[in-house]
Amino acid sequence: MRSLLIANEFTEDLRTRNTAKILFSKARMMVGKINEVSFDFAGVHFISRAFADQFVKELIALENEGGIKVTLENIDFPIQEILKEVRITQTDRRISQTHIQNVKFESVDAMRDFMFAW
Repeated sequence: MRSLLIANEFTEDLRTRNTAKILFSKARMMVGKINEVSFDFAGVHFISRAFADQFVKELIALENEGGIKVTLENIDFPIQEILKEVRITQTDRRISQTHIQNVKFESVDAMRDFMFAW
């Protein structure tokens, strides 16, 4: 397995979507016949929501590209939690339906009676 030490490639604070794109571009170049890559978060102290969102999008795309196994190493708990929350928003999208009933009234008095009938 090939490991990418993120803090050596960037800084200890990961803030932009573009940083995530560059990170995964480097990871794709590293992946060869092994089809495994590890992201080592040692030394990374902060990730923004924008970085986390793009990181998860890229992660899902990489995993779906051909069975590439991705592992995350040395990841601090707060960073782990934000990635988990972002992944939920990207993989658990539910379509909610709202039904709004149209009601017609023959007069203002009929509408008033309906609205105050409770």
